[in-house]
Amino acid sequence: MRYAFASVILSALFLAGCASATFNGSRTGNDSQLVMEYTVFNTTDSQTLKLEQGDRLAVTIVDEQGTLSLSIAMEGEDPLYEDLDAQSRTFELVIPKSGNYQVTVTGEQAKGSLSVVRVEPEK
Repeated sequence: MRYAFASVILSALFLAGCASATFNGSRTGNDSQLVMEYTVFNTTDSQTLKLEQGDRLAVTIVDEQGTLSLSIAMEGEDPLYEDLDAQSRTFELVIPKSGNYQVTVTGEQAKGSLSVVRVEPEK
């Protein structure tokens, strides 16, 4: 009986070790940015940005491994930007109208980083 109990415990520990992690890294998000660095990203995350017409978003994607999908859309509208297999690149987007924009990112075995940051207007 003692061996059966030990066997059950060892099996549970083994199976728990086999489960894939969904996220290992850091994340900072608020109403003007989403910044992530990750060694494991196997989930979907999102952040709402409050943007004004004419604002610029600086986007940097570093794709080291896996697949990363990125969508930036005003709530209830077609995406301003969408890429289902985002590769490493840096670019800017100009916001066409004021409102709340949803940044949604999905990783599958992804490793790398993502930065979507509102650029402060020059004074």
